[in-house]
Amino acid sequence: MLNRLSQRRCLECGRLYGDPDFTYHAGRIEKGPAYWTDEGVLCSHACSVAHFKRRNEEGRPMAEPADETFPKG
Repeated sequence: MLNRLSQRRCLECGRLYGDPDFTYHAGRIEKGPAYWTDEGVLCSHACSVAHFKRRNEEGRPMAEPADETFPKG
């Protein structure tokens, strides 16, 4: 489960979840975000890559895939 699910902002740029420029799975907000990590959601491919690089530089790379952000239902 995400540590900061209630935040609902991109971890890298701060874009709010729900913004038209946020990238959603299959292009639909009800399917959830297209990118996420164990720390929260990411709004785009660019922010996903930036987050990956930043974590590696900080010496805390992801060890395993993060759980799904929103339960399917």
